[in-house]
Amino acid sequence: MSLFDSETCGGLAAILDGHPGFGIVAITAGQLRAKGLTVARTSDGGPGHCEAAGKKTQSIKSGLAKCASWVVRPGDSTNDPQST
Repeated sequence: MSLFDSETCGGLAAILDGHPGFGIVAITAGQLRAKGLTVARTSDGGPGHCEAAGKKTQSIKSGLAKCASWVVRPGDSTNDPQST
């Protein structure tokens, strides 16, 4: 699961660049760890990129969805860096 650290990612436009139609949700590393996942920074994916590793069962996915809050919904015009 691909993630970005909000403090070092360079902003929403940087995350969404090259991913038209995608959205962004907010979730904490603590919430991921509470579901048994590990979070590690990676050199791939640009500044602030991280990966969540571990088994993602349907139960874990549902739990993460309940923890997450929308920042940019898919298809929202703010996810097009050209429109900002």
